[in-house]
Amino acid sequence: MLRLTHLGTVFQGNTQDVARLRETFDHQHVLHLPQFLPAELLCSIQAALARAAFQEDGVPGLSAELRLAATEPIYHHLLFMMNDPALFRWVEQVTGCETIGRFSGRVYRRSPGTNHYVDWHSDCAQTRMIGISVNLSTETFSGGTLKLRDRASRQHLCETANTGFGDAVLFRISPQLEHIVMPTEGTTDRTALAGWFRREPDYMDELSAAIIAQRPMPCDEAAVLTNSLVDDSINGLPTKLRLSDDALYHAVGDDLFIHVNRQDGFYKLNAVGREILERLVSMGTPATVIAEMLEEYDAPAAELTHEVYRLIAELHSHGVLAADVPETDA
Repeated sequence: MLRLTHLGTVFQGNTQDVARLRETFDHQHVLHLPQFLPAELLCSIQAALARAAFQEDGVPGLSAELRLAATEPIYHHLLFMMNDPALFRWVEQVTGCETIGRFSGRVYRRSPGTNHYVDWHSDCAQTRMIGISVNLSTETFSGGTLKLRDRASRQHLCETANTGFGDAVLFRISPQLEHIVMPTEGTTDRTALAGWFRREPDYMDELSAAIIAQRPMPCDEAAVLTNSLVDDSINGLPTKLRLSDDALYHAVGDDLFIHVNRQDGFYKLNAVGREILERLVSMGTPATVIAEMLEEYDAPAAELTHEVYRLIAELHSHGVLAADVPETDA
């Protein structure tokens, strides 16, 4: 019902569905989200993790695990994916938590037959309100059950085994609650994205400041390319384009924030740039985008064409857009 996609968070439900999910969470403190990550997005994440470095990590007496190195590009890609304001608003609705400012988390791997473990704990720190665990494993594992109990009485409240590929589990963070993830069993590793929705600090404020500090972004008012450079960009562009498999974007107000896996930095488009990119993702060809915009806007054809191709060429060079090559039978 809730999906994270390359184009942001998608909820295929209505107000009655939200009310039903809220009631479930109020009673059980846990909510299971099947196929939170669709197969295409999940596969691209799993492929990146297969190339990434994991390091031994943990807190003595509390936990031990392999953790994805924070220097890996996929780590920042996943944090960007989870810091979607649309996802924040949905989590607030179904859990009743306060306004979410950011998501913080890690990717860990726990193997059977090792000292990988975690003890009972509450996670009540750093303005954490709601926890989430997303299954990123490539094979079905055993064990790894999430259990919740009352902190004072130690009464068992609920448990869930999050074994579906790309599935997620939301759970409440409270001083009155503790949780534990049971050891992985059998012969298969368990890999998960685990983290917390927090009140503060505000992720988008920090991201905006970082983008401003690093360099002018596409569709900022920068130096205009010469006609010869625009012609070169047009000649080098594929006829049909799509959003790259390595790209994610979030809509924030009129703006669009973009991150491309395996590249440094983030991108921000203003309202005009957002409209051009969203039209291109929907239509595929720059020529179609230009034709539609010329029908809707009273703008000189040469100037509009120039700006559309300038932006598309820059997005293509940064890996946001890729050639849309039709599949052929082998």
